[in-house]
Amino acid sequence: PGEVASRLLSYPAVKEAVVVAQTDERNQLSLCAYFTVSEPCSISGLRQYLGKELPDYMIPAYFMQLEELPLTANGKIDKKLLPKPDQMQTGVKYAAPSNKTEKILAQLWQEVLQVNRVGVQDHFFELGGDSIKAMQIASRLKRHQLTLRLKDLFQYPTIEELAQHIQKATDEVGEKTVAGEVALTPIQHWMYEQTDYPDQWNMAIVLHREQGWDANILKLVFQELVAHHDALRMSFKQEEGQIKAVNRDLTGEYFRIYEFDVKETENVAAIIEKESTRLHRSIRINDGPLIRLGIFHTGKGDYLLIIIHHLVMDAVSWRVLSEDLHSAYQRKLNGKPVMLPPKTTSFQTWSKKLHEYANSPSLLSEIPYWQQTDHEQAPALPVDKWGNVDYSSKHVKIAEGRLDRDHTRDLLSLAHRAYQTEINDLLLSALVMTLNSWTYGTVAVQLEGHGREEIIDGVDLNRTIGWFTSMYPVVFNIDSQNPADVIPYVKEKLRQVPNKGVGYGILKYLTDPRYKQNLHFKLKPEINFNYQGEFVQDVEKEGVQIANMSAGEGVHPLTKWPYKLDFVSFVQNGELIVPIRYHESLYYRETIEQLVNRYLHHLRRIVEFCREEALAK
Repeated sequence: PGEVASRLLSYPAVKEAVVVAQTDERNQLSLCAYFTVSEPCSISGLRQYLGKELPDYMIPAYFMQLEELPLTANGKIDKKLLPKPDQMQTGVKYAAPSNKTEKILAQLWQEVLQVNRVGVQDHFFELGGDSIKAMQIASRLKRHQLTLRLKDLFQYPTIEELAQHIQKATDEVGEKTVAGEVALTPIQHWMYEQTDYPDQWNMAIVLHREQGWDANILKLVFQELVAHHDALRMSFKQEEGQIKAVNRDLTGEYFRIYEFDVKETENVAAIIEKESTRLHRSIRINDGPLIRLGIFHTGKGDYLLIIIHHLVMDAVSWRVLSEDLHSAYQRKLNGKPVMLPPKTTSFQTWSKKLHEYANSPSLLSEIPYWQQTDHEQAPALPVDKWGNVDYSSKHVKIAEGRLDRDHTRDLLSLAHRAYQTEINDLLLSALVMTLNSWTYGTVAVQLEGHGREEIIDGVDLNRTIGWFTSMYPVVFNIDSQNPADVIPYVKEKLRQVPNKGVGYGILKYLTDPRYKQNLHFKLKPEINFNYQGEFVQDVEKEGVQIANMSAGEGVHPLTKWPYKLDFVSFVQNGELIVPIRYHESLYYRETIEQLVNRYLHHLRRIVEFCREEALAK
């Protein structure tokens, strides 16, 4: 801030200036400039001047001209009396949308960026935009039969410029019903390797609605949803030692609804958990249906349990499904026809193209990288207990920790300015620092990604429901607990991974063996890592909240879980939640609780270090 203020003072019309970091209306820390002048000047002029002198990340997000800067009794600037960002200006004069496309873009930016007003000259990234929000903009545009290339948003970050590059949707996918055989994807192959009980490997969520859930409306809604999202109609059979997946047509039963009256029940959560487990166990993937719905009527709002087999569902798909469920339910409730956004590339088409890609020169060029990774070695994780280890899921327990809101806020925003990082860079840096004392500076981790990387032209998976998850190993070799050493190392290590690891599973399960004779896939990390983002915020809608209760036993208790430790993290109510799953046949709970606390300690260190570095710059 000091350097920015110094440059601001070099502007001829500026008499006094101070730059400080303030929390804005989006609860993000931003640089704010306060100044007095000797002659009139424009904020846009100041912004342009600083842009010639400083890098983009050092340009204040907000500016305010004052008659005089507030001072303390000692003559120092009283920062407590400086206006908050919501009272200030961004330096861009508001210009209203002038045509239909600009109005649509402005409305979508307001929704996704959670700001009250957007002008056509406002800068997407200065309003808090990022690559994930850019994808959400592109997805929501399709409701209006419009398309956007993400690279255009990066190149033309104002609505005024971007609107000229918006195209009408060509509807290449159409509204055809997908039916027929579907080749298994890598993550589906992986699941079958882990379990002898494939019927019970489900995902589930419990949603509370104070106004209640109407079973008749839900039936109509899910009829629309399974017709629109084709993968929800899949079935899986074993024939002659091979798994055969089929996408069925619209004739058949694809979900079942069960109602429970629990108005007189004291422990509603226990009943929901019990019935959820029963419904989990009732799914049969060979003929379906793969969806179970349970409505629990309490008299004080209803709980809706949604169970969907993991073979056709992942965390990104939940976001898509929840958005369509909310929209369709509200329209049916109001007597209106359901209107869902246009279809994107089907799971069937993606699987077919993936198998073609599996033997392409583009993918085969990754083999040397994965061979090198495969030859790396990491020490086994130490354990508390020895003897015969049972890796069954029934022995998996959870120890959970939380990062406070202030540190979470900076982890998601300000901290990345120090080294231009992404969230996984910092989360994994903390993991490496935490485990260095266990593994002597070498940590092997299995990373999970969303798997929807843009590796095949003409494919759009933004709104496709299915299981796309990618899994790939990374070995970190750095014996340090200094954030200044670990963060750049981890960032660079992750940037070396081709296409964010999506090719690893394709090579392992889909590529012709003759092309990978020297790739043995022998590296078996004992730690799994998965960051799920702001999942709760993305799934919850107005009047509908995720219930904080068990959704039952989604995975068969005898299914093997091949990792000693499973680090999962997500943001909920402004806090980073870090549940660590572990096998109680290997560790005492106290050991894992200490591990959680050490991880959060190093994460706070990293955030504070990056915060200081970012502001110092």
